[in-house]
Amino acid sequence: MPGNHFGGIAMNNNISDAYAIYQLKGGDALRGLRFESYERAKDAIDKSNYQIVYSGALPEGNTLPQQLDALYRQFNIDRPPDFYGHSLSVSDVIVIRQNGVFSVHYVDSIGFVELPGFCSGKNPLRSLEDSIEQNDNQLDGIINNLPSEPEPKGQKTIQERLVEGREALRNQANLQKKAPVKSVEER
Repeated sequence: MPGNHFGGIAMNNNISDAYAIYQLKGGDALRGLRFESYERAKDAIDKSNYQIVYSGALPEGNTLPQQLDALYRQFNIDRPPDFYGHSLSVSDVIVIRQNGVFSVHYVDSIGFVELPGFCSGKNPLRSLEDSIEQNDNQLDGIINNLPSEPEPKGQKTIQERLVEGREALRNQANLQKKAPVKSVEER
């Protein structure tokens, strides 16, 4: 099933399972990492060296390995017409969103290696959403471009309420300091 290299189909509200393909950025600085096995590149794999080149709806399959194999075949044998990256190969990274859970996989010489730290706990499709959405009101893999909801008029923000509470405590403390202290004999 072809996707959109800008993420349109993968981020559609109706598609919950999606993938994104990252490939190393161009240039001489990354030449030594290009097409290297995981074992040789593992200490140098850094998300900042990659860019998203394509995303789409996750292909049908019973297991994650079957889906990864289907993506590998698709991007080597029957590449989508709107895919402009090189054939899926060693050193590429596939991000999978399935049932709301993200997993990241390095394309190795034989098979795939999971990269749990590649996205550092952030939404791995964030850079794609940042390039498409007008705002970051909900980084959830859904392109929605809706403006964030304005604060309801007449309601104070949490910050304003905290400042007011602090001022009220100060005023109460000042009043207690100014109140005359009665001695035991005066009572």
